[in-house]
Amino acid sequence: LEELDKALPRPRDTIKDTVPRYGSVKLPKEVLGKLIGPGGETIRMLQQQTKAAISVDPSGSGVIWIFAKNLPLFEEAAKAVMMYGQDTVEIGSKHDGVVLSVKDFGAIVELPGGCLGLLHVSELAHDANVRAHDVLTVG
Repeated sequence: LEELDKALPRPRDTIKDTVPRYGSVKLPKEVLGKLIGPGGETIRMLQQQTKAAISVDPSGSGVIWIFAKNLPLFEEAAKAVMMYGQDTVEIGSKHDGVVLSVKDFGAIVELPGGCLGLLHVSELAHDANVRAHDVLTVG
């Protein structure tokens, strides 16, 4: 232990961003079903998108545990989970989402929190001749 004290006399003040992280966020109990989704589909999708393990506390307390390989992935997963606690999305605000279908007029996008939105083709590019199918893909 004396040799260890010589190398590192006290704990470091900060942890590198590349160190695995875990933590929890708390959501209202009413939105846990929306976060989990039918047959666990939504939470599995979040885990694939964020590359983090997300676990709902089985006691039903609303605590969601997040385990990630590094700080940026942890923060991304925590942000995605917390979006499910929001009831509305402000019009004009920017969010990441999943394209569910592409149409001539734009795309139907699932936003964090399970809200659906229309992304109009005019918002995709400055060029008026851009088609939604040329810019977007489902998923």
